[in-house]
Amino acid sequence: SSSSSSSSPPPAAAHGGGGSGDHAWVPLALAAALPLFGSALPRDQHGCCVMPHPHPLRRRKLVRARRFLNDLGRLSYRTDRACDNCDEPIEDNVYYECSEGCQVDFCQKCHKRLEALFAGLDVEHATWVARFLPSVAVYVLTRLDAASRRSLASELAFAWPADMFDRLVRAVVDVADAKVVHLQDMSEHIVSDVEFWSTVGLLQLLYAANQMPANECRFGELLPRGPRVAIGRFVVAGIDKCDAEGEWHRWQEVTGQTQQQQQQQQQQ
Repeated sequence: SSSSSSSSPPPAAAHGGGGSGDHAWVPLALAAALPLFGSALPRDQHGCCVMPHPHPLRRRKLVRARRFLNDLGRLSYRTDRACDNCDEPIEDNVYYECSEGCQVDFCQKCHKRLEALFAGLDVEHATWVARFLPSVAVYVLTRLDAASRRSLASELAFAWPADMFDRLVRAVVDVADAKVVHLQDMSEHIVSDVEFWSTVGLLQLLYAANQMPANECRFGELLPRGPRVAIGRFVVAGIDKCDAEGEWHRWQEVTGQTQQQQQQQQQQ
């Protein structure tokens, strides 16, 4: 119902309440919310879930920009920007940017396509789903200790029905897919989206839970059960919308800085 879909995440998840071992409510909350995930987020032409940008988008028209002929002989504009949905260079003199200054841009084609997808969307419901799971993920990764996280993974691995576990994995992947397009890649702000990275961390916990039945024999069982769902269910296809080359260079820079810091610590 609309009243259920508009409710806020649990206070403990939203505000970081609870102690290092207070994880009993997590599987209960996830199970209760599972029917609300469903088709709350629309899918683009590639099958990836998408959601509206949290800030209004404004139309930007370039008055002065260098023009050139692209490989197809089409008159194009050098905007020095790439669309965050299709990851293609924006070569039109009109595009859409975040009005709040986020480094997120959309070409005209993707903006029109996304607007059509969002037409008639229950934005309140979609926003709730996109807030609830990341809030739970932040709680799990920042408020639970390692033993509590292992206990949570074990409960999801052995106590949850396979169908419910599969639906949870799908919901977390869908939220990660929907949020990745708004990730400010190629900027220093990429690390600031704690909710996105926590969602990826929750997905890793689910992956570990998925492998547990393949590595352990439970009481009364002669052989391991095997993974609960296919490994391919954990693929975040939306990651293709990030600039892979740019992130490779960023990884090299971070790795170089880390190695330099380690050398300095060893010398001290």
